Amino acid sequence: MIKLTLVGLFIFVAPLAMAQNIPTGTAAQQNLNELGDANNISGMVMTYDQRYEGVKGSPFFFNKWGRATIHTSGNFIFDNVPLKYNVYENVVQFQKGDGKTYLLSPNSIDSFVLKDSLGASSYTFKKVPEISGLIDNPSDRFALILHEGKKTMMVLLPKKSLVKADFKGGYSAGRTFDEFVSEDSYYLIKQGQDPQKIKLSKRNLLEALQDKQQQVQAFIGKQNIDANTEKGWVQTLTFYDGL
Repeated sequence: MIKLTLVGLFIFVAPLAMAQNIPTGTAAQQNLNELGDANNISGMVMTYDQRYEGVKGSPFFFNKWGRATIHTSGNFIFDNVPLKYNVYENVVQFQKGDGKTYLLSPNSIDSFVLKDSLGASSYTFKKVPEISGLIDNPSDRFALILHEGKKTMMVLLPKKSLVKADFKGGYSAGRTFDEFVSEDSYYLIKQGQDPQKIKLSKRNLLEALQDKQQQVQAFIGKQNIDANTEKGWVQTLTFYDGL
């Protein structure tokens, strides 16, 4: 695995042989300038427009810029990248040193770890082939890893839809603006079983872990776990994986 700095991110769209020798100083700046030239941008990187100004809500996982570590399909790692994840379009948006914004195709990325704007929390996004039979366009969808243990994995598949304004006609919804709406889904992957889409409830949690249901139920009661929440599921799955 080759680990590169932010400068390397703006080079990896070139042939991998070039990526082994990262330019520095003046050469590095020239390379960045050339990448910003529309004639030299590959299909993996493109300039980003402001098409969603005026729309209520946001197409992004976090609306503010965070910092990320990106693992590419070319077996490279890029650290400390200014990044946003556009959930609606399922593309990774990043900034160069010149302040311009570009997009990375999901096909060029295996995974990325995004820190929020304060750097307080990290969020790991991966492609999860185990749920490919349950989702649309599985080859380029990123799932947020909520829990990954020796027996279970729990992921959230983020999704945003753009709901158009509807304020005309007798059956109008009275909505005077376009709006992004979140439609996230949860999935549980348990060793020896088919993956399943889940709804967060105590009943569903106990059913999913019925082979250790007595111990799990006791844990939920003793620790006062809210099994209707994401946090409660993660806490319980962590306990289950330790049994």
